[in-house]
Formats: sequence, C-alpha cells, structure tokens
Amino acid sequence: MHELKIFEIAYGSPQYKEEFDLRDRVLRVPLGLKLAEDDLSMEPTHHHIGAYWDGKLVGTVVYYPLNNSTIRLRQVAVDENFRGKDIGRRVIQAVEGLVKNQGYCSIILDARKTAVGFYQKLGYKTLGEEFIDVTIPHIKMQKSLNN
Repeated sequence: MHELKIFEIAYGSPQYKEEFDLRDRVLRVPLGLKLAEDDLSMEPTHHHIGAYWDGKLVGTVVYYPLNNSTIRLRQVAVDENFRGKDIGRRVIQAVEGLVKNQGYCSIILDARKTAVGFYQKLGYKTLGEEFIDVTIPHIKMQKSLNN
C-alpha cells in the first residue's frame, strides 16, 4: 500500500528546491516559460505544501492569506507520472481543512481553463470572465468553507 503524506515545506529548504523544480517542470516549462523569471519576491511569505508518495514529492500547492477570511491558492502542480491518483484532490482538501481550522472561510484561485472541471468537482464556483495569464486562458474561482 502506497502512503501519501502531506505537509508544509520550509522556504529555502532542500524540499523547497524540489517543490520549486516540480512547479517549474509542470506549470512553466510546457508553456516555454521559466518559474525563475516570475516575480518570486513573495515566496518566503507564502505557505508551501508538499504531497509525498512513498517519500517522493509528487504534488504541491502554494497558498497565502489575502485577508482575515480569505486564502488564495496558487501553483497547484502534480507530477505527470502521478496524475489520476487523487493527489491533487487530497492536497487541496488538506489545505482546505488546515485553513478552515485557522478560521478562514473562503478560498479563491485562478484556475487554468483546462482545470476548471477539477475544481468544480471540489465545490469551487467560477467568478467572472475568462482571462489570459502566463499565456493561457484562466478563470477565477471561489469556494466557501462554511458549508
């Protein structure tokens, strides 16, 4: 039986380097971009969550508080070889539980258009019109944690 462990990664740690590389490989390289070219000035203040399958980093999400009630999720990434194993769902649900316990009541995110269905299955609702970010269509989404 494989074991998935989900926990926070310390900024600047060797695990952070792994997480950075996973985000770059999954989210930027396919678009012809480099994560190192993004504005990374806020990285130290954000929470970095890693999903480890038998000790190997296979998924990640970054989040930060927007205010006292709302969290913003960003850069959800799952290793291509581990898709379809519920890792994305489990890491997002772990973050939802964590931030709900800390008193937050809402999560927002900018979903790639191709991922909207994934987030809808998790209870997220679309907000507004499609827009372009990092060269591809995105849609703003939101979920209330008060349900």
